[in-house]
Amino acid sequence: MKCLILRVIITLMDKVVLTASVIALFLIAMMMFFTSPGVVGPLGIMIFFVLIYVFFLGLAVFGCRLFFRLLGKANKIYANHIEKKSYRYGSIVALAPVIMLLCISFGGVSWFQIVLTLLIEAGLCFLVSRNIA
Repeated sequence: MKCLILRVIITLMDKVVLTASVIALFLIAMMMFFTSPGVVGPLGIMIFFVLIYVFFLGLAVFGCRLFFRLLGKANKIYANHIEKKSYRYGSIVALAPVIMLLCISFGGVSWFQIVLTLLIEAGLCFLVSRNIA
């Protein structure tokens, strides 16, 4: 019974994440074509970054799920709780494009910033893998 309830919740979460990603992509396109940063102000810029995160969250969750399924089939080991792991890692991986976009908005990206972003991502993924964060 508990497994069935968990499966229903995960299926509902999948639909919510997919719908939110599509809506976020549409709103990002609308903001980019019809507004400018000077018009929307600080709140609009923050909403833009949140929409970018929501869009990449959908991509990262489904990318992580695909990766975990392929990894499980390659090793002939069934990966337990693929859905839960994909949401945890996806939420971390979705931060990287937002961080890089913030770096670009502050004047460009250097190798140091790329390496630092990758180190932050690796550290956060390590913390998630050990159930510390």
